[in-house]
Amino acid sequence: MASSDREPDRDLEKKVRTFLELQGLTLTTPALVGFSGGPDSTALLEVLAALGAGPLRMVHVDHGLRPEAERRAERRLVRQAAARLGLALSLVVLAPGLVEAHAQREGSGIEAAARTLRHRAFARLMRKYGCQRLYLGHSADDSLEQLLMSLLGGGGGVGLKGIAAVAGSIVRPLSGIGKQEILAFLDARGLPYSLDSTNSDPRFLRNRVRNELIPRLDDAFPGWKKTARGISERLRRDDEALAAVTAEAQARLCRPAAPAREGDDGQAWDGPGFNALPLAMRLRLLAAACSRLDGTLPLGHRFPGGRVSNGLLRAACRAFESGVSCEGHGLRFSSEGASLRVSRILDLAAAAGYFVVLEERDVGIEHRFASGIRVWSAWEHGEGPGAALGLDSASLDFPVVLRSRRAGDRIEGSSGWKLVDRLLSGWSIPRELRALVPIVEDRRGIAAVFGSCYAAGKTGARYDLRIAGRGSRLVVFAKGR
Repeated sequence: MASSDREPDRDLEKKVRTFLELQGLTLTTPALVGFSGGPDSTALLEVLAALGAGPLRMVHVDHGLRPEAERRAERRLVRQAAARLGLALSLVVLAPGLVEAHAQREGSGIEAAARTLRHRAFARLMRKYGCQRLYLGHSADDSLEQLLMSLLGGGGGVGLKGIAAVAGSIVRPLSGIGKQEILAFLDARGLPYSLDSTNSDPRFLRNRVRNELIPRLDDAFPGWKKTARGISERLRRDDEALAAVTAEAQARLCRPAAPAREGDDGQAWDGPGFNALPLAMRLRLLAAACSRLDGTLPLGHRFPGGRVSNGLLRAACRAFESGVSCEGHGLRFSSEGASLRVSRILDLAAAAGYFVVLEERDVGIEHRFASGIRVWSAWEHGEGPGAALGLDSASLDFPVVLRSRRAGDRIEGSSGWKLVDRLLSGWSIPRELRALVPIVEDRRGIAAVFGSCYAAGKTGARYDLRIAGRGSRLVVFAKGR
């Protein structure tokens, strides 16, 4: 009887070892293990430790979304697991409200925002500790949930493939294992795990799919899971093949995109060759180009949730076929002779506007525009007569955008939100010069407004940035013709 009771854990270890061998992954690679304390990550960590994987480092991310007592108990369980297995542990505690604020800024859901912040923490710790692999505990049930969510939410073929077992440095050894087998493993070994109270919250689509839709499907169509997994596998194979031929087409049809104006880093293709491709390949090429450019657009112009709309891509394909142009989400799709092009719409405020994506290494480079505007930035040190106030270098997270103002621009100062136009008016900057005033914007919105060119000593910064009077500081200038 005892042998039978131990069968689930021996079987799971064998399956994980076989998975890694089939993927050509060695056990001895230094790795980070995402550990929530829930059933899946607890089982994964136990199996990896039993197989001698690693060296391993556990990382637990507290998103600040649940009651403090629950989070405290979970952190205690996480520490106990690390002590029991003798593994190093990194605890990342996000400030309460940070996930919600990120979701609001990016136009995404709470779960997507939490995932983004969690993976940023993973990436940072992998760099810090030299880990070459990230193990995550997603199961076959998670993949099915993802498939259904994508089907219901119109996510397209990417979501219908389920969750990838291996994606770059991310490895999910339990991706082919069902939840019931994982729970049987934990029960056989008597391992404790935590249950997230938000998993029962019906406000989240995943919970409605897991707790309401899947039980109904199980009752009405007992074999649906096997069928769905087969569909996902076929889609995954088809996607890999399509990705390969699309990459070949990109290399063959890509054309040097001479910038229409300073700072424009769009994508161009051979027109006849592009239009001759199957629609699926054209949509993929456009989606990749749009996604790359999307990150360089001001927040108000970015795709909701970071996802390129299928309607926009299809409209661009129709425009290319007809030899006309179309615009959407701050991007322009145009036919230019024998070339097709997607580029940013740079004149966001007026014909005399400007837009520059500034990396830290580019500070000090002057940008000239056809309108005659010149924009440049500099590091200034110390204090001197008439020196402009700048942003403390420690307050900045590059890359940032330097641009002219747009109608409705607002900045959050120490006294609350204020319209940039009212700020410039209060500084007595003439209306005809306000389109020149440099705006510094990062992924959270407007960080600073530099009025120093036009009103001595006038620089407004977001409340959580510092204005530096001494030391290294960034200053930005713009002048007209």
